[in-house]
Amino acid sequence: LKWNYYNMTTRYIRQLTLPEMTPEKQETLAQTKILMVGAGGLGSAALPYLAGAGIGHIYIADNDRVNISDLHRQIVYRADQAGQSKVTCAGNFLRSLNPEINVHIINEHINEKNAEKLLSGRNIDLILDGSDNFETKALLNKISIEMQIPLITASVTLYKGQIGSFEGYKEDRPCYRCLFPEFPKDAQTYSDIGILGTNTAIIGIMQAHIALCRLLDIDIAHNLKSPFTRIDLKTLEIEHFSLEKDPECPHCCQDKDEKEKKKNKEKSDAIDDNIDEPTDLLPEIETITVHHIEDEKSIIIDVRDPVEVEINPIKHPLISQLPHNIPLPELSACLNEIPKDKRIILLCHKNIRSIHAALYLISKGYYKVCVLDRFSF
Repeated sequence: LKWNYYNMTTRYIRQLTLPEMTPEKQETLAQTKILMVGAGGLGSAALPYLAGAGIGHIYIADNDRVNISDLHRQIVYRADQAGQSKVTCAGNFLRSLNPEINVHIINEHINEKNAEKLLSGRNIDLILDGSDNFETKALLNKISIEMQIPLITASVTLYKGQIGSFEGYKEDRPCYRCLFPEFPKDAQTYSDIGILGTNTAIIGIMQAHIALCRLLDIDIAHNLKSPFTRIDLKTLEIEHFSLEKDPECPHCCQDKDEKEKKKNKEKSDAIDDNIDEPTDLLPEIETITVHHIEDEKSIIIDVRDPVEVEINPIKHPLISQLPHNIPLPELSACLNEIPKDKRIILLCHKNIRSIHAALYLISKGYYKVCVLDRFSF
């Protein structure tokens, strides 16, 4: 979506007036794709604020229908909509709230069998978990790891609420199961113990708030250093916790090396059959540190996927030029953009893809090629 002058000066003017905001950040929201799983108490509280803020593409997944007993806490629905699909009603509500955005409904319960089919090709930037059961939360954690999508999960039990941000696909970030390796066998639902409508509203809105601050790069107490927040809705006490990745977690650490090799092999094969698959003993390619970059004589190329670059951009005081982002699978199609008279410095996440990119460029007649060692900064 491209926001016009009217949008910028009317609909989003209060948001754009914030010192942390810029038109470019508003444009970023317009291009963002989020998936909200669950259109119940949490989802119906979070979604209107995400739509109002200008999230350009909102996917809502739920196969439930509106029930009269939902209305005390799920206020995007009306009594005359009882029996209707929640995602359809929620979608219509968001479109009427902000006609400038795209709302996509998925009238299905996401499970192991249909998850890949439902999400494939949608290029989701962020998953918000508004589900009310551990089975779905565990599945979304698995999807987050496999598809490398950040996950913000939330839950409410009586007067206790909690929100966690997880990126288990990263080496130094925990996944949801690092925090909850075992689920309680006697978990109760709202129908068993009851719920005050404002409890889910507060947690759902905070989940939306954390998502927006993350997307807009606004620093808050709930951040990558303290990605878990617990709220007592009686005392109104808020606690933020730091989390460590569990090196023995079977969900985000199991067969880690093998998964990395498989992923890089698939990307390498997409470029050229002459590039070998990653091995434990990587080929010897000239490797430099940030101290050996000569800006005027070099071009830096980041061969990671765009979503990786967006989530974890390269920032170092000795790197003054913005790296060109050419994903490894697209390298062969972009050779005309890479000059042969300059030194080509390649980088990625763990030096593996950049080494394969270097081998490929050398095979195509590039002789001034080296790899920027990511472990050096």
